[in-house]
Amino acid sequence: KRRSILRSANSALQLMAVTFLEKAIALGWKTAGTYTFLGSGYIDIGQPEKARAALQKALKINPEREDAKKILADLEKSMSQEKVNP
Repeated sequence: KRRSILRSANSALQLMAVTFLEKAIALGWKTAGTYTFLGSGYIDIGQPEKARAALQKALKINPEREDAKKILADLEKSMSQEKVNP
């Protein structure tokens, strides 16, 4: 039961983080870092298409952002495997 409570709390925190980052972007914090963190958050809450879009925006702003490159590559690999093995 304790693990279930911790999972629920973690999910709520992840959703709050995504909401915060979306608001930050809406207020003008359109940086590669913000989009990278948002992409990671979308992955955590199970929204891979939104994650891809956010990570692509991060790389458009800063093509040298290594963490965004790696996260996006891992996401693309995961998404292609899901298409093969649904």
